[in-house]
Amino acid sequence: MLKLWKCLGRIGIGVTLLLVSIGPDAVARVQRLKRPPNLVLIIGDDHGWPYSGFMGNDTVATPYLDALAADGTVFTHVFSSAAVCRPALQTLLSGMDGAAWQAQYERTNVTFGSPLSPRFEVRRYQTLPRQLARRGYLSFQAGKHWEGSFWRAGFTAGTTKIVDPNFGSLGDRFGRPSIEPLTDFLDTVGETPFFLWLAPKIPHLPLDPPPELQAPYRALGLVEPAVLYYANITRLDRLIGEMLGELRARGLERDTIIVYVSDNGWEQEPDQNHFLGPWIGGPRGKASMYELGYRAPTIIHWPGHVRSGRRDSGLATFEDLHATLLDYAGVALPPDHSGTSLRKRSEGRRGPGRNAVFSSTTTLRVREEESNPGPGFIRFEDAAYVRTRRWRYIAYFDRDEHELYRIDRDPFEEFDVADQYPGVVARLSEMLTTELEQRAQPATVMEVAGRLRRFPAVVPVSGLPLQLNGVNEGGQVTRLQVVTASDGSFRFPNVPAGHYALTMPEGRMIFDFSQVLEHVPLVLTGLQTGPYLELFSIGLSDSRPQTPVGWSEIGGTFLDRQGDPLPALPIHLRAWSHAGNLQLQLLTGPDGSFSMDRLPRGLYLLSAGLQPGDRGRYLFLPSAARVHTQSRLVCAPDGSCSRIPGLPHRRSARNRR
Repeated sequence: MLKLWKCLGRIGIGVTLLLVSIGPDAVARVQRLKRPPNLVLIIGDDHGWPYSGFMGNDTVATPYLDALAADGTVFTHVFSSAAVCRPALQTLLSGMDGAAWQAQYERTNVTFGSPLSPRFEVRRYQTLPRQLARRGYLSFQAGKHWEGSFWRAGFTAGTTKIVDPNFGSLGDRFGRPSIEPLTDFLDTVGETPFFLWLAPKIPHLPLDPPPELQAPYRALGLVEPAVLYYANITRLDRLIGEMLGELRARGLERDTIIVYVSDNGWEQEPDQNHFLGPWIGGPRGKASMYELGYRAPTIIHWPGHVRSGRRDSGLATFEDLHATLLDYAGVALPPDHSGTSLRKRSEGRRGPGRNAVFSSTTTLRVREEESNPGPGFIRFEDAAYVRTRRWRYIAYFDRDEHELYRIDRDPFEEFDVADQYPGVVARLSEMLTTELEQRAQPATVMEVAGRLRRFPAVVPVSGLPLQLNGVNEGGQVTRLQVVTASDGSFRFPNVPAGHYALTMPEGRMIFDFSQVLEHVPLVLTGLQTGPYLELFSIGLSDSRPQTPVGWSEIGGTFLDRQGDPLPALPIHLRAWSHAGNLQLQLLTGPDGSFSMDRLPRGLYLLSAGLQPGDRGRYLFLPSAARVHTQSRLVCAPDGSCSRIPGLPHRRSARNRR
């Protein structure tokens, strides 16, 4: 409020008097306009593109989606990054397609293995909620979310507390039967902008719509799978109407952008029974390489901002949807982000588009003639496609087969014309090969960002100069400097890949073991779009002028990749404290745990290993310790980075290599 009146004072006293005369409601409205809009992402589950009224279907009833589409902009040719749910959701969450996510997962060796969840890597990815938090957003996850507990992905609150390693999560029952978790969250937000990830597991299995929703479809004489699938889509539509009604009742509609999309497609004709239909739909839908599996029409709705009643037939991808949400929130895209915002196009302005979309996979549904009902619906197979406005080319690399469709005239890919157009096949094959080769290249630029807090009071450190010093992969010395913002945040954008050390005055970058779960050496994940350095538990020591008092303790557990304890593991602790330099050694117990207490406060370097070459091949689970170790950032030429314990900053990055 104080900033508002200062601003008005610069404009003139007459304007100030005018605002006072029109009352507090108008002032509140001005305050709301100053903040970014609320963002609501509603994700249908297995909702195929032909099965909605707004896409021209006269059988499937979707009145709430139709109304949302009529009052917003429909992008008719948005394509999921995958024909199955998890990699598609990963793209919406991070802006990376499933292949890039997996490549990053492997590159940083964040492989936890059974029985531990392999979903810990999301803690080091630049997810939507983490990026939006820089603009002050609260975030809420409800429904389907494959990446572990909501907090791992950076959400403020959510329904997913734990993920079943076999299938689904305890939080994906949102909407069956109620939306109470959503209303509870909305009760807490006040005037703070928020982001909602609403992913009800509908019309996905189980196909159990209530009888009253089945009745209209049974009356039409449809086959049983169609009755259940279509009725479940109407069930999803009613749920969407309930969620939108909750926003409207709270007066949030005019300040909220709503995006609807399905994670992937499905095939279910009204008169066809498919062999695997009750489990995975028709053969050209989910988990296939065809248009029915990938195409996901999208609605963008924001009264007074998004053009109503408009349809955009240009090509777009899930990476573009991720970029659009960031654009509306005022968050800059990370380096190497492959998405392009749809904001201009949704507002009826001329905006950038795509000439082609691509996707690749290593898992496909088995052919119907080869399979039996049961869990074995997927087999490992390399395939990819490229889709232009006119053509759709599919390559099955393991079979050395390909298909070509004139997709603008044959939207259901019934007529393979590869033999008739060998020149088109050659051109699109080369285009696809080039795209896949480019995706396999590591990132050439990175982003290093985070936030500093003073320990132990957890107060943001503002106005602090930070330096990123090192040598890029071209051999050039790089020195970059920024100053932390009022909330302690900082950002080094577009950093060339190389070897770097992050330093600050006194070189005191402190790592709090009580807050972070990491490998040893401590790993900072590097993304395709650049690494994101989460320093939320990192602060500056206040003990420089005075002698530290009291004592510290450190403890934890070491596990191998399978989650089994590592007994008799040698632990080495080196300390720099007011009591002098210390070197301590001990072994882990039978359960892989260790603890040391009554240690003088200072900077500690923890190392452990079976053999020199084995360092870092196991997990360190910190206990609730109160010791802090120095940490440094090192980025390799392939774009991956690691945060490793190091000596005081007087030793340069060059000397440490």
